[in-house]
Amino acid sequence: MKLVKLMMILLLAITMLGVVGCEEDSDPTSTGLFNFDTDNPGDNDFSGIDWAVVASAGDESKLASSVFIVPMYDSIWLDPCPYVESISLTINGDAYTPEMLGDDGFYTPMWWVNVDMAQGEEYPFQLNVTELDLTSHTYTANVTSVTATSTFTYPGYFVPGEPVTFDWTLANSNQYQIATVDTYYYEWSTNNEYEDEYTAELSNSLRSYTFPANCVDDFGDDTGYMFSIDQVNQTVNGRFVAVSTFSDYMDYYKKGGITKEAHAIRLLKTLGLR
Repeated sequence: MKLVKLMMILLLAITMLGVVGCEEDSDPTSTGLFNFDTDNPGDNDFSGIDWAVVASAGDESKLASSVFIVPMYDSIWLDPCPYVESISLTINGDAYTPEMLGDDGFYTPMWWVNVDMAQGEEYPFQLNVTELDLTSHTYTANVTSVTATSTFTYPGYFVPGEPVTFDWTLANSNQYQIATVDTYYYEWSTNNEYEDEYTAELSNSLRSYTFPANCVDDFGDDTGYMFSIDQVNQTVNGRFVAVSTFSDYMDYYKKGGITKEAHAIRLLKTLGLR
């Protein structure tokens, strides 16, 4: 699930760091890169994209964002590791030298930098990449930073097998809203992992969503449940995609709490990079 996976890689990176376009369309269920299929929601096509830059906002007032630069391997390199000599990013005329993360043979290699971005404003992104053979590429796109939710209301408890409703408010609509829930269970005795996921793209005018009963599997007393409502703006220009995101989430766990790492992994799956 392409879009979901990209977001989850980013949240995983945020956790590692200790940090937490186009115009609005009249039919948000069939616009842009998302084009959700009701039988396979989140199955997005990134085959023509070389690089993604995602600004993942963590502050409701200032939107201090962790900006992640992610290579889309299958469209630019055959090998699963980017051969990069240097990389730089300019946002709104300010130049940044991103720090590399994740090139350890397990995590997806990416780069990141912190940037203060006011919400609801258009930002020009320019990514410059020089490969080891000194071949240079420049990618540009303008994206409007998301408007963060003003309030997010959720139940104090969750009963598996029953529907659950989340409500929120926004000063202005973003391009996309995505509702996701994951279940996760780890069986220590057998070293097996069990997980299930439900994702729905919502109309950007909605301010309430009810997750259907039994939309994900329940694996028993130690199952963790992670619900989120994600705000997304994006712009695709040629082989480059620029994205701005903000997430509200709530977790429920029969015996304790679910970690931010679990939410990170979930969100990256949603975006399609994992």
